[in-house]
Amino acid sequence: MSKPSPKLDLYAAFATVAKAAGHARRLDLLEHVAQGERSVETLAGVSGLSVANASHHLLRLRRGGLVASRRDGKRVLYRMSSPEVLDLLAALRSIGERHVAEAARSIKDYFLARDNMEPMSISQLRGAVKRNEVLLLDVRPVAEFEMVMCAVRAIFP
Repeated sequence: MSKPSPKLDLYAAFATVAKAAGHARRLDLLEHVAQGERSVETLAGVSGLSVANASHHLLRLRRGGLVASRRDGKRVLYRMSSPEVLDLLAALRSIGERHVAEAARSIKDYFLARDNMEPMSISQLRGAVKRNEVLLLDVRPVAEFEMVMCAVRAIFP
């Protein structure tokens, strides 16, 4: 019986990473984790998953080396394991955009449509809000919103 090839062992390790990233929900969780360290409960809430389901996906991401975790009392907090994980996400997007028609269409509809918006300064925005010409919606996650609320109050007294 022949001994397994070291190269195949290496490819098996790479496949573990690929399997961890190989699910749309896990990629969504990675995007949320990339915004900062978050608890399982928070990640479940922002991704629309149950805590048990989010926990399962996060475990797969951790086993694949894409996220790291730590305990804070009873809570488990997750963060990106390294900056290279963002490179992986960028590479997946780039390859998908170039070679998967559905991905290219989704990117065009979701991301590029925003490029058609006209930029405006804070003072222009303030005036447009006061004249009821625009409705300003803040769609950031609650935790992020709370961190910058003081700055918003300073801009819009």
